[in-house]
Amino acid sequence: MIDNKSFPKLRHRNFKNCLFSIILKKTTPTLLLLLISSAALATNNTTPVKLDLKAAMEGIAYQASYTGDANTNNTATVQYRKTGSGTWLNAYIVINGTLINPFNDRRATIDGVSNPYYQQFRGSIVGLQPSTSYDVQVTYSDPDGVVGGPTLTGTILTATTTPPHPGSTLTVTDDTSFNNALAAVTAGQTIHVNAGNYTGTKTLTISGNSSNYIVVDCDHADGAHISGGSPTIQINASYVVVQYCDLPSSADTGVAIGSGQHDIYIQNMTMDSVNSGCNEGSGVDLRAAGVGQAAANIWILNNTIHGQISQIRITGGPPVFDINPLS
Repeated sequence: MIDNKSFPKLRHRNFKNCLFSIILKKTTPTLLLLLISSAALATNNTTPVKLDLKAAMEGIAYQASYTGDANTNNTATVQYRKTGSGTWLNAYIVINGTLINPFNDRRATIDGVSNPYYQQFRGSIVGLQPSTSYDVQVTYSDPDGVVGGPTLTGTILTATTTPPHPGSTLTVTDDTSFNNALAAVTAGQTIHVNAGNYTGTKTLTISGNSSNYIVVDCDHADGAHISGGSPTIQINASYVVVQYCDLPSSADTGVAIGSGQHDIYIQNMTMDSVNSGCNEGSGVDLRAAGVGQAAANIWILNNTIHGQISQIRITGGPPVFDINPLS
């Protein structure tokens, strides 16, 4: 007969294995439940990612992205203030318990195409002052928790109606001096176009920079009239202002902006008889700027445009229009 004393180690080992088996059977469901709960929590909670701000003259557009929130129950509040002030103002709208602004884009695809703005709060803050610095903060809220700090902040300067141009002035009096000035101007300078009649396409190919815009300033007191050409004014440059010119007759397009150009102001212009030749022209043509190019910050402000077909033509791009009477 073999008794238990003859294999105490085996008896001890079997006892431990049995005990371990009992513990495992009793605790495995709990462990699995904890693991599942942790995974669900990690998927359902919200992780703030990035706040992007874009400035207009009297407003700010914001995009606040995030990840997580698989059960789609997060929200966000948006506030702003003038930089340096202590009072935050609300920039979000809730109607009947539903958050209207900002818009929470939960569409992973749109018409079968991947949505690049998926999981993003976005909206606009309006009624602001030009050339003013503002702070913006977006605060995320999620019943399942927010990973890291719940608030993203940023600061941005709204656009100005008078971009800087601290250089000297080139005065033109006829077509020859006008064309010479367009070819010789440097960043920060102003080309002042005296009152008179000018003909042919006027083309600018020299760019300014963010601190030194190039300005083509027509004499708006007595009238500087530019006619003819297809287009009448061609801008193949960035950081440019063209203002107060009178374009009495354009067989095709009044002002055309070349591919990928940006930071351009077309303002306080008068364009009569645009596309008088019925050539599918327009007052301001941004089609060459195109989708996917560097075109941005193109301001078309306070212009009066008369003509046939399209007064302003675009293909993609983010131009800003403000008070442009069209007929």
